[in-house]
Amino acid sequence: MVSLNFTHRDLKPQVRISALPDENRLTTLQNIFVVSTSPAIWVKIGDFGLAKRIDGDTALHTRAHTRYYSAPEVCVSRTEPSDENEIDEHGGYTNAVDIWAVGVITHEILTKKVPFHSDTLLIHYVEGRAEFPMNTLNRTHVTLTAVNFIKQLLSPNPTDRPTADECLNNPWLHIDDGMDAQGADDGRGTFYPACDSDGSYEVSLDQSV
Repeated sequence: MVSLNFTHRDLKPQVRISALPDENRLTTLQNIFVVSTSPAIWVKIGDFGLAKRIDGDTALHTRAHTRYYSAPEVCVSRTEPSDENEIDEHGGYTNAVDIWAVGVITHEILTKKVPFHSDTLLIHYVEGRAEFPMNTLNRTHVTLTAVNFIKQLLSPNPTDRPTADECLNNPWLHIDDGMDAQGADDGRGTFYPACDSDGSYEVSLDQSV
């Protein structure tokens, strides 16, 4: 997808969210599908309705996203564009928004919680008024290698986020090199993400940080 210059813009796993502010009913969001878990995990990405192909230095401007998964350059408004569905002409974004979404999903896989459960927390982090939220990662004993990977993906400045190729070369993903998926070379060998047998997991949005 990245090699063909496509930006998905709305990556999210199967998540059952019951804490949306404007409704009480359970809502299921999904466009990442776990097709098989044996003998190897096979994942497919779907729902390309918001995806767009860009070339060169072209920026994206449509405000397309899902809350809790969207990068700050999309969901945090600094100016008021003429169209509420558009980002202002000086505030476009790139495929780095997909890297941010992967960071959120990685955080969820390891902790069952989203890193930023409120807009205020996200805004304070982006503006430098709050540190990266570490409490949940610390409580679930996520190792330093994994934490560093997540923090890189969730860099407030999109130009500071790694590219897809750089992500694939990150030490945390080299499980076969004697390192478990949480980043600790502790001999356990196998990591089981915090999800249900069908590859889904329920996200708690009522969390302390």
